[in-house]
Amino acid sequence: MVAPRVLAHLLLAGSLLVSACRMGRMTVPEGAEKPWDDMDRGERAAFMAQIVLPRMREVFQAFDPERFADFDCTTCHGKDAKARGFAMPSPDLPVLDPRGIYRKHRKDPAQHAIADFMWKEVQPEMGRLLGVTYGPKGRIDCATCHPHDPAPR
Repeated sequence: MVAPRVLAHLLLAGSLLVSACRMGRMTVPEGAEKPWDDMDRGERAAFMAQIVLPRMREVFQAFDPERFADFDCTTCHGKDAKARGFAMPSPDLPVLDPRGIYRKHRKDPAQHAIADFMWKEVQPEMGRLLGVTYGPKGRIDCATCHPHDPAPR
């Protein structure tokens, strides 16, 4: 049996962890010494080159080896990445309409496979690599990488 005081501490710790997840600051990423948000520009660049790029290259090439044979920084950040300071979203990625995005892209047979891949593999892996939440209410979502069309239709 767990003592009431111990149980109270466990519940508090659990609620703090849930709050941290909702705020998007879950953990110190594996291979890093501090959270992504606390890294300076140089630390982020090194982390991306040493940890994120090799892992995401594996993920993308497993999905489509031919299309992503030359996977590098520009695949996600765009051809002018360095000039833009590697800022995201990338203007070189397809512009997405955010309204009903999941349903809309899953209905289009040409987009179904890539949409599933992005939601089921890319978002979760980027969230894990950066130690942040992912998905519709997470720190990593479609708008993290893709520009969105703000015009109503």
